[in-house]
Amino acid sequence: VISKFATMKASLHEVLASNTTASEHAAIRAAYQLGNAVSDDMATAINLYAAGSGTCILKRSATAWEVSLDEMSRLPYLFNKVQSEFALIEAGLSETWLKNSASDLTDHKGFIRTEAWDPRLVDAFLAFKEGWDAFRPTNAERLLSLQVAYITLNEHPAGSKDQLDYAPGSELYHRAHKQYHPTYRSILYERNYYDIFMLDLEGNLIYSVYKE
Repeated sequence: VISKFATMKASLHEVLASNTTASEHAAIRAAYQLGNAVSDDMATAINLYAAGSGTCILKRSATAWEVSLDEMSRLPYLFNKVQSEFALIEAGLSETWLKNSASDLTDHKGFIRTEAWDPRLVDAFLAFKEGWDAFRPTNAERLLSLQVAYITLNEHPAGSKDQLDYAPGSELYHRAHKQYHPTYRSILYERNYYDIFMLDLEGNLIYSVYKE
């Protein structure tokens, strides 16, 4: 697994550093094939590790396994990044993309300033924070219960969970969600954001639009 993982990363770097179309094609194909092999081997390794069985002689701590799995989770992003960059270069659109990206960044900086000065942001954050703290005794219970209310029991399909204005119940959190969620959903659509998050000072995600 580790050997294939290292080869996979080397292939990705080869694509990024490559100067010829032929070698880029070859590297992308190799990376794709290795990605499938690494995924299969990692799944097997995870199952063996969870079951406490298998013939693997490599001894790794739980922390080392978590780090390796975290690195593995980044591979799809890296591969998609490579493919996107390759497509832009091949189509001669890389310069146009960079200019558009710079323009979008300028626009979004303006959006951020506008939203930061909006007094509704403070009111919304305080309302969600108050609702979060009162919802359950611990952060873990709050997170799980709200995931059940806004994701598991949400009748809207995956990718459209944001269509639920508020979950049933008399809790303060649901009242805050009913009041502010439509506003931030509209902002997300208008600005074409990936999502909008609110985190408290302890690092708890107390609100998001998409509920992913």
